[in-house]
Amino acid sequence: MNYRLGFDLGYTSLGWACVLLDGQNHPCEVYDFGVRIFPSGRENKSKQPTSVERRKKRGARRNRDRYLARRTQLLAQMIAFGLQPPSKSERSELAKQEPLALRAKGINEPLTPFELGRALFHLNQRRGFQSNRIAERQGDEDESGLKKGIHALEGRLKEAQQTLGQYLHARLEKNAGLERKLAIRLRKEDADERWTSRQMYRDEFERLMAAQQVYHPQLLTDDVVTALRETIFHQRPLKEAKAGFCALLDGKMRARLAYPQIQRFRIYQEVNNLNTIKETPDTLEITAEMRQKIIRYLCTDFSELRKDGILSWSKIQKITGIKGVKFNLDELGRPGLQADTTSRAMMAAVPAWWLSLEDEQQRAVVDAVMTAQTDDDLKKQLDALFETLPADIPAALAKIRLPEGYGRISIEAAELLLPPLSQGMIYSDACQSVGINHSDDYDGVVYIKGNLPFYGEVLQKHVIGGTHDVQQRENAEMYYGKINNPTVHMALNQFRRVLNELVQQYGCPPQEIHLELARETALSAKDLAKLKTEQTNNKKNNDKINEILRKLGVAESYGNRMKYRLWEDLDNDPSGRCCPLSGKAISLDLLYSPQIEEEHIIPFSRSFDDSRNNKMVCFKSDNFLKGDYTPYEAFGHKAQWPDILARAKKMSPDAHKGGKNASGFRVNKFWRFLPDAMEQLQGDAESFLARQLNDTKYMARVARRYAEYVAGKHHVLAIKGKFTSDLRHHWGLDELVGNFSDGQFKKDRSNHHHHAIDAIVIALTDPRMIQELAQANKRAYKQASDKMYLGLPLPFPDFSVAKIKERLQTLVISHKQDHKRPEQARAQGGSIGQLHEETNYGHIHDNVYATREDLNVEKFSNQSDIDEIASRKIREAVMALFEPYADDKGKLKSSNKADYHHDLEAFKKQHGVRRVRIHQTRHNLISIRDSDGHAYRYVVGGNNFCAEIWMPNKGKQADKWQCEIIRNFDINQKNFLPRWRQENPTAMKVMRLQINDMVALERNGERVICRVQKMYKSGEIILRHHNDSENAPKTQISTKASSLQSQNARKLFVSPTGKIYDPGRAKQPKRKD
Repeated sequence: MNYRLGFDLGYTSLGWACVLLDGQNHPCEVYDFGVRIFPSGRENKSKQPTSVERRKKRGARRNRDRYLARRTQLLAQMIAFGLQPPSKSERSELAKQEPLALRAKGINEPLTPFELGRALFHLNQRRGFQSNRIAERQGDEDESGLKKGIHALEGRLKEAQQTLGQYLHARLEKNAGLERKLAIRLRKEDADERWTSRQMYRDEFERLMAAQQVYHPQLLTDDVVTALRETIFHQRPLKEAKAGFCALLDGKMRARLAYPQIQRFRIYQEVNNLNTIKETPDTLEITAEMRQKIIRYLCTDFSELRKDGILSWSKIQKITGIKGVKFNLDELGRPGLQADTTSRAMMAAVPAWWLSLEDEQQRAVVDAVMTAQTDDDLKKQLDALFETLPADIPAALAKIRLPEGYGRISIEAAELLLPPLSQGMIYSDACQSVGINHSDDYDGVVYIKGNLPFYGEVLQKHVIGGTHDVQQRENAEMYYGKINNPTVHMALNQFRRVLNELVQQYGCPPQEIHLELARETALSAKDLAKLKTEQTNNKKNNDKINEILRKLGVAESYGNRMKYRLWEDLDNDPSGRCCPLSGKAISLDLLYSPQIEEEHIIPFSRSFDDSRNNKMVCFKSDNFLKGDYTPYEAFGHKAQWPDILARAKKMSPDAHKGGKNASGFRVNKFWRFLPDAMEQLQGDAESFLARQLNDTKYMARVARRYAEYVAGKHHVLAIKGKFTSDLRHHWGLDELVGNFSDGQFKKDRSNHHHHAIDAIVIALTDPRMIQELAQANKRAYKQASDKMYLGLPLPFPDFSVAKIKERLQTLVISHKQDHKRPEQARAQGGSIGQLHEETNYGHIHDNVYATREDLNVEKFSNQSDIDEIASRKIREAVMALFEPYADDKGKLKSSNKADYHHDLEAFKKQHGVRRVRIHQTRHNLISIRDSDGHAYRYVVGGNNFCAEIWMPNKGKQADKWQCEIIRNFDINQKNFLPRWRQENPTAMKVMRLQINDMVALERNGERVICRVQKMYKSGEIILRHHNDSENAPKTQISTKASSLQSQNARKLFVSPTGKIYDPGRAKQPKRKD
């Protein structure tokens, strides 16, 4: 069988098509096609990887567990040292003493051992903020406002010569009339002193222990003090991210970008490729001698560099003596060549010492600078590296910043390539001279039996991690590592499954494989010039913003630069930049404080629009009022709406000369504030999720390389997305996937057929057609026309749209099933997913349970919610606030939300209430029990694991289907047995249904194929037609066990390519003759 496969590989879908080839390898028949649907590996709303939220929650649990473990250890130590009474009742009495008074007193006066223990126990509860050098350097911690607050408070403590405990105790005495937590709380009004540092607590501990050692020398020995210090201030070191594998040498790990050898490797590459653009025959070229001069200024003599370490093109002209020319590397808007950042930083900080080190020692120093989490940690690492270390070295190295991340090659590869590169060879020649194949990791192996392995095995230079432990060989992901992007990881796995099944079905590998790339046709010279100008402007703007960030003491990260740009978008005049929602001024000093945050104008959960034009900066408190609404929905009926519109108008193209702001960006945000914003969004091109496009581009590049292991290196063709669209239209296939509205073609995304149609086009496309299309695009551009008179023939003489349309009617969409293995998860110490919701409840009586909730507008927006507040006093006070803003049904009027919020916040501030205890009637809560079997908390069950359909063989319900919904929590329990099995041991299980399982029903005499979409504890199962996408109008089928039985429901097996196994009927009981 001679055939070609075409694949439309998308964010959550894989369309495929098989076309037969004639003797000249030209298409002659559309043989088959199908669609595979799978999850993206990201959360539906946030589009973050699903692992991110799990990691956050797991991190929070671990932090809590570590605190409790530290507290338990500290208590045990203090009991052993005689600083806490062994009796629990005595400790409870001791806890009644004011700890701040003891902390303040202990600095100058004697404390009893138990009083000292009480003070230390309180010191351990909150330990202050500790900056991490790595997180701060990478811009992961927004510390600007926090550090200002810490420095301000440090100044007050130093001025008053007080410890933190003395300072807080003084506030407590000063505000004696207030409740304790209000008296000492560092509030928003004290914005310049709201945060404490770990060092404040350390300093207090040292002063407290030094003072008390005088009074209790026998008790507080140096060993005791050291043990207490290590317990209270223990900090677990962060794990460093693993480097991937070298792109050139198998088995070697990638080297840090900050290594001097990697810096030189980059510089030699660039300089050896550098030359002048020969605009005239007389234009001089760069000679080998000139290159050596440039390298000297980039690697050792940094006197000609700009402040940012760039050797500008004008300086290069001066160094080479070639004036009035352009350089080839200037084509993409680069300002010049980047010097050896590491050596430059080291020569500025510790020049003589740095030059005295060997290459290996220099790399070890770079490792220490990059991995040390604190300045003390850096000093310890350096002391371990060198027997004699000048005293000023650690402090000098602590201040420098080196390039983050890893390069593509290992240090071994760099050391191999540096000698030929230093002789002037270009990169490809240098690789060839040392026997390295630089452009390809394809080893010529093809898998022709439908046995293409996990991508990490054949694409090892694309993956990260991997243990290469023979004991984990069966777990390919653990053994080889994987691509970190969850969307690409998921798509490549599904691509392999579909490709392997097709090869097995057809009995041989395809002659060719075609894939679509998410890129447009080649840019014209005009477009290239435009792109170059944009890149140059972007670079200049980045440099300008980075300089401002440095002056503010804020990390030079993408997020901080974006926040500055959003601030610029507010108004051309910096003095007029204010919160679009409230009009409160946002100064540059305030911009990076915790009070200001980025917000999607149209909520991301509804728009999936993460572009700059759908973002703004605003006050956190005002953003809270906006909630998950558009600006019009939140404020359109309020008195301040005209003012909001006036401020939003400044963020429209009309407010800027030429439609762009001072930095060259077309600010187009105003329409998102209008009543019809959601309607306008449907036609807004930039609302296509940027993440989705980037994922798809990368996915297609890796998939292309992966496919070579089936079809061979020269038999995989990448088709650009623009060509697919044009050819689909030209061949008359548009009618199968969409329609024209207002002169524009729109795909019908309510079903999945368009993925298969695009795959057919991709499979039918060949290089000749691509050539013709590219020429047509150029002609259309020259004629300033949107029409292309292609003159292309059909892909083969008897090509029929009608036949494809007929096949679409029977096409079954394959959905990746969500089958999890609880036994395997338990064996690995984990679970199959979230077992229950986060909120904990305490049992009051019967079905009444207690918990705590934040007192805010979102939670208490109707009378029934307020009635649940346990405290009568608070309940009546909140109800009195609520009633003037409620409608006749006891619900908050949306127009009164801001006023109610204002009154509620004033009440909370006056009475020191942030959270309230509530009593709720709850059913089917899960009890969490201790080792003795006593229930100590209750939770709401999480997602449902499956629906088990069973049939009793006795009693009134004999031979009638029943349903039991089994939760994730239940199935995760050891030796779990469903209730129906416990109560009816002789009953028969008909089938188990899980999310995305395929089910066939007999309805009106026809077979209807559906997938399981969701299920409820009540036994209701929601089905949806297999071809309906998430964008389709609601076409759900609500069923229960009885209706499933009456419709001859049975579980289908649908393979990755859409092949069906239908048993014809569900499992039946064995009847005795």
